[in-house]
Amino acid sequence: MNFNLYKYFYNHIKKKFSDVYIDYTYAKIIFSSKFKKTTYLLNDKKILGVYQSLKTKGIINYNIDYITESLMEPYIRICNEKALNYHSKQNPTVSIPIVYEKNSLVEKVLSDKNLTFIIKSYLGHDAILDNVSLNITFLGNEKRVVSEKLHYDNVGKRLKMFIYLNSTNKISTDYTLSTNNIKHTKYSTNASRASQKIIKKYKNLIKTFVPIKGQSILFDTNGFHKGNYSLKDYDSLSESDYYRTMIKFEFSSKEKSNKFFLKNSINAKEIIGPRQTFFSEAFDVDSCEMIDKAYLSRVGSFYFYDQGYKRNH
Repeated sequence: MNFNLYKYFYNHIKKKFSDVYIDYTYAKIIFSSKFKKTTYLLNDKKILGVYQSLKTKGIINYNIDYITESLMEPYIRICNEKALNYHSKQNPTVSIPIVYEKNSLVEKVLSDKNLTFIIKSYLGHDAILDNVSLNITFLGNEKRVVSEKLHYDNVGKRLKMFIYLNSTNKISTDYTLSTNNIKHTKYSTNASRASQKIIKKYKNLIKTFVPIKGQSILFDTNGFHKGNYSLKDYDSLSESDYYRTMIKFEFSSKEKSNKFFLKNSINAKEIIGPRQTFFSEAFDVDSCEMIDKAYLSRVGSFYFYDQGYKRNH
């Protein structure tokens, strides 16, 4: 047999077995993680309505009424400086590691009692912060990524929040409304991409969310969604259209993320659970109920929020 042909069949069979293993293992973890009804109480009818909308549609525009230009400015400045050194052969989304400071926008979001209520009501009482990241997504990148295809994330129900630091109508997020409660059975990367049959079935439920500076979306990644980063029209582009800047927050069930972490043979622990987030020593972690203090490690003059680092040290 031709060596290249042998190699092709070997890799094909290996990938098939890997997908079967992932489908079985991920599904077992996801379905064995029990929803824990929250004891977090709130009597605000407006916020209860926001939660119900998230539960029904899978995505909401969350109003951050305390956001100001001065709270966004430090992050905008860092993103703009980073954008100057970007080239199109890199991944379209770049994450910038920074230390989040006291009285920052991130501190205010994580101490937001209304947001905490919504997240814990939706994901369960053991919902915690997984990660905060400062991100830039660039338009017209030479690399295509799997998130540009309609898909669901392969970790079950998990919430992401995007706070937009600029406005652009060239980069957006598509979300398929009310698909957040589907009980998927396959979780490999290939299986989690929507087929043409699925796309046709849900096409009338797809809603596009365009970044508007100072606004945010909160959504369940278990629903079908995708990013739109490809350049379709070279005309009428302003300088700010070339990239999207935002702060991204991720939240999930502690029980579920622990189970993923303890399965050392799978990579999901790299995309769910507390990881790779830095807070200054002055950051008021005690006011932020979503931060699980068990995963905070003092490293020099800051706190490192990372499950793997804490377990290994």
